[in-house]
Amino acid sequence: ANRKPNMAQRKTGLPTRVLVMGLGRGNAFVNAALNSRELELAGIIDLDAERLKRVAADWQLRPEQLFTSLAQARSAGPADLLVIATPTHLHADHVVAGFQAGMHVLCEKPLVTTRLQAHRLSTAARRYRRRLAVVQNMRFNPLARRCRELLAEGAIGRLNSLEINFHRWRPALKLGHPHAVLFNHGVHHIDLARS
Repeated sequence: ANRKPNMAQRKTGLPTRVLVMGLGRGNAFVNAALNSRELELAGIIDLDAERLKRVAADWQLRPEQLFTSLAQARSAGPADLLVIATPTHLHADHVVAGFQAGMHVLCEKPLVTTRLQAHRLSTAARRYRRRLAVVQNMRFNPLARRCRELLAEGAIGRLNSLEINFHRWRPALKLGHPHAVLFNHGVHHIDLARS
């Protein structure tokens, strides 16, 4: 099957080079890059050297693909896309650093926790002429897509209200912010309601 080439491929004919920052949640992105014909894993970044080695061994990565900082990764070679899977309170600084390094950015949710931070990133994206996207993978869930289709067709009537119940959640202290259910899971449901 032919896949539509992504933005970097259209310009160069080469795969998009990806850096994955933050290996706590970043493993899925490493896997995606390694198993894609459109992406090339430029490297992985994590402050925890032991975790870096462990992930590298799991995926059989080369030593020149392992970095403990974005600056170190960028000095080793070019990349087109930075995937950020670091803790939420670091997102704003990491996104801006990615823009400053000339990369587009895909950031794990929640993107940020304040309107001021969101404005900062919007301004930075325009200033550096880079794209920023947030991981909202639940909108691609087959059930969610089918519900959207049925609503659009008018097959099940008009949506008047929405009730959300959470059956899984992580303790707030583990996530490091006071509204863990909203930021960790609720953001998906809000996105589904808006889309």
